[in-house]
Amino acid sequence: MTDSNRTSPNFSTKIQALEARSQDLSISPKKQGDASRSAEALERVHAAYQKTGLGKLDLVPLPASRPKLDIQGVTISLTLGCQVRGQFKGNPAVGALTVLFNKSEASASARDERARTAAALSLIYATEHLGGHGKAVAKLCLAYDVFRGTVTTCPSQIARRIANMEATCEEVALRWPAVKVPDDYDGPPIV
Repeated sequence: MTDSNRTSPNFSTKIQALEARSQDLSISPKKQGDASRSAEALERVHAAYQKTGLGKLDLVPLPASRPKLDIQGVTISLTLGCQVRGQFKGNPAVGALTVLFNKSEASASARDERARTAAALSLIYATEHLGGHGKAVAKLCLAYDVFRGTVTTCPSQIARRIANMEATCEEVALRWPAVKVPDDYDGPPIV
């Protein structure tokens, strides 16, 4: 999506490669499933690419190593796809595109709320980490819901949303040390 030399990314080659990988018996079933789900996601991106307006944006790759957000002592990792560059009042501006892959949420209002929150987190990230490329502005901070095929712009009035996130993170930070890890937990190390 971030290749400025083409009007539409070459999704078909990537989709075919992922579909072939999903049938490759030499790799684990988990990797086959990952490839199948990735192919499905790319098919959705391809189908909605022009409709969403992604093709009209100046999308720039992010560094491979990205800092995480720290909100009131809670580390937040975002699924950022790229930077979004543009202009604001005649000056360079920057934002970030968060990619949402959840396809199981049935409630449209819940999906919309999640997208608005993700776009707000994109604005926080752009403000804290991308300011060297221009002023971080809400209109360039987006959440792309792959399976719904929609792009949500960060609301311009987000003070209450950010205050709610900060209060929630503060509560998590206060209570986290007392949480007992379940015996059957198999996720990443908890520190």
